Amino acid sequence: MPGTPGAGIGTEWLTPEVWLRRTVRLREVDLPGGPVFMAHHDEDLEVYINGVRAGGATGFLTAYELMPM
Repeated sequence: MPGTPGAGIGTEWLTPEVWLRRTVRLREVDLPGGPVFMAHHDEDLEVYINGVRAGGATGFLTAYELMPM
C-alpha cells in the first residue's frame, strides 16, 4: 500500500477513521509494570476499554510493540 512501506496489508481502509470492536476476557494476574496492549499502526492510535481511554500513540510503528495502558 502506498505510504506504508513493508506493511502486509490484508484490508485497505479508505475512511479517515477506523473503529474496531472486540470482546476480550481478562483474568486477574500479577503483571509486573501493569497491563499493556500490543499494537502496530501507521497513523495515530487510541485504545478504549469499556468507553474509557486506556492508551494511545502518535505517528507510526514498523513492528508490533507493547504499550502501557
